[in-house]
Amino acid sequence: MGIDVHVELRHGSWHETNVLQAFKDSGVGICNTEIPHIKNVFPLKAYATTDKGYIRYSGLNIKDWYPEQKAVSPKEKLAARNARYNYEYSDEELKERLEGQIVLLNKTGSVAVAFNNHYQAKAVMNAIKNIKMLRLKLGLK
Repeated sequence: MGIDVHVELRHGSWHETNVLQAFKDSGVGICNTEIPHIKNVFPLKAYATTDKGYIRYSGLNIKDWYPEQKAVSPKEKLAARNARYNYEYSDEELKERLEGQIVLLNKTGSVAVAFNNHYQAKAVMNAIKNIKMLRLKLGLK
């Protein structure tokens, strides 16, 4: 068909074999998503329900994921959203994530990696580092 559809699951109640099998049977991909390790979160794994893998990293900024004070004004809502995604993965964290990317690549043959930690261009910086580290690990130029 030429259109790849992936679903991002964040709540752990979706972490069931029958759900993953239904996606596979329907040709729907799963987005392997990383958010902070909060109660009932869907775990980051290297799941593959189609021949194309997808991983999305949103950061691990747990202290600002669910702020104590509710944002009311548009300015406060923007500040709260920016704080949530204000996270830069360290080189060591990226190395750990490369392992999962390679596992998923071996299952599918094709993987898309998205960084959603967008505040202050941290996603761009992490994406560039990820590419360089992955090329080095795979022996590519």
